[in-house]
Amino acid sequence: MALVPEQSNDGATAVAAPPALIERASELVRAHPECFWFRHPEARIRHLEDIRLVVEHLR
Repeated sequence: MALVPEQSNDGATAVAAPPALIERASELVRAHPECFWFRHPEARIRHLEDIRLVVEHLR
């Protein structure tokens, strides 16, 4: 499966995350809400940058 770049509003290219990583990151966010107090309840994990944010806030 290829990672597909997407154009964001600011002109930067966002790379879509693989579905397995999205599912795992979503599970971690649900399991550790105290680490993600700032996160909007409707926010979705879609890009590798989102995965990076999850990893950083779990440390």
